[in-house]
Amino acid sequence: MTVLARLGRHFTFWSLVALVLGLGFGIAMHGSQTPWATTLDGLLRPVGRYWVVGLQLTVVPLIFTQVVVAVMGTEGLGVLGLKTMALFSAMLVVAGAFGLLVAQPLVALYEVDPAVTAALRANVPVGQAVGEGVGVGHAVLAFIPPDVKKFLLGGSPLPLLVGAGFTAFLARRLPRGGRDRFQRTVQLLSDATMTVVEWILLFAPVGIFALTFGLARGAGGGALGLMVAFVLIISTVTLLFTGLHYPVTAALGRMSLGEFAWGVAPAQLVAASTRSSLAALPALVEGGRDRLSLPVSATGF
Repeated sequence: MTVLARLGRHFTFWSLVALVLGLGFGIAMHGSQTPWATTLDGLLRPVGRYWVVGLQLTVVPLIFTQVVVAVMGTEGLGVLGLKTMALFSAMLVVAGAFGLLVAQPLVALYEVDPAVTAALRANVPVGQAVGEGVGVGHAVLAFIPPDVKKFLLGGSPLPLLVGAGFTAFLARRLPRGGRDRFQRTVQLLSDATMTVVEWILLFAPVGIFALTFGLARGAGGGALGLMVAFVLIISTVTLLFTGLHYPVTAALGRMSLGEFAWGVAPAQLVAASTRSSLAALPALVEGGRDRLSLPVSATGF
């Protein structure tokens, strides 16, 4: 059992507490120029950024190893691949149509203050290059070409997926001994990557607090109002759409709705605090593997 699995619901609880405290303290210190508030802000900003960067840097090895292990260890791969792509395509089409019908009217009801939007953009670190604007990290990583930084952050997943799949298909054609050694090596790398992910996620409450504190301190109460409106709109649309497919997920996956919700909670918390699907990917794989006990064929795809 992994560390996160042992922590269970306590991990989710403290991450939620960190989210609320970060917003509360940030709003309370909005506009404050006292030395200790400025010092605290200066200390927390790099913490939040490095936590997100740490998660993003696991995306490349995570995708590569998960795909290779899934391809090499799955029989009937072609059928599973076709079913997976068909499922993803159908869900995207239905979600897109649902969003157009429901989300647009809700968004039109809320007018955003341009000043709040500008403040939020100035205080959201996600999307910046690795170490950008973070002291020594920026100086060291400034030598890395932008395209390499984008790749390291998982910004080009399609070539990585294709390369990993092609590598696995070639490895399946190796002699039995060489194929087994290659598969064991990649499995070890996959396990090592997941261990790193788990340790990074252990600091999720700290990272979430740092990110939400900086966001709320920069934008103040306007950030809270915007986030409340955003949360209400997204929650409404998501809950309605979830109501359509949760029963299907529970029935086909042969699990309860509570088990499924508990399994995806870490990924949802990371997504809520970072606004980054790539940063949430490691937590999603970890939740599927350790909380829901899904096979690598599922988490890999």
